[in-house]
Amino acid sequence: MLTYEKYARAWEKAVNDRNTDELVSLHTDDFRWMTFTQKPGGLDSAGARAFCLGGQINGFYYTSTIHESDEIIAGWHDITCQDEASRALSVVKVRVGKVHEIHHSRAPKLDKCHKATSTDASFNRAAVSGTGFPPWEKRSVMLFLSR
Repeated sequence: MLTYEKYARAWEKAVNDRNTDELVSLHTDDFRWMTFTQKPGGLDSAGARAFCLGGQINGFYYTSTIHESDEIIAGWHDITCQDEASRALSVVKVRVGKVHEIHHSRAPKLDKCHKATSTDASFNRAAVSGTGFPPWEKRSVMLFLSR
């Protein structure tokens, strides 16, 4: 059975070492990276390979596994893009031991995450420490980053 850690480690090699052979070998012929936002419809395996070799991100690090089955694997990984650290959640659809579809969601990595208190009367009140987020996004980032 394909594990999330094995798949994420293949991404690590592809991004960090610029060696995409293992990553591409884990994809089905009809692979799609559905949430790649720079191209409508996502990327196929050749597009994912070009992305890894293109240096758009300069660090990929497996963090943990959330779920594994014969059909779905999911987990967390950290990435660095233009010196900004982010945490990403990936949900990967598996068919016959190979990846045929990947979806991910990414948010800037924060140093601290604080739960909202009863004094947070307004949705726009900051519930997460850190900068760079519009007030209405703070709670969604907090929920996304909590495990």
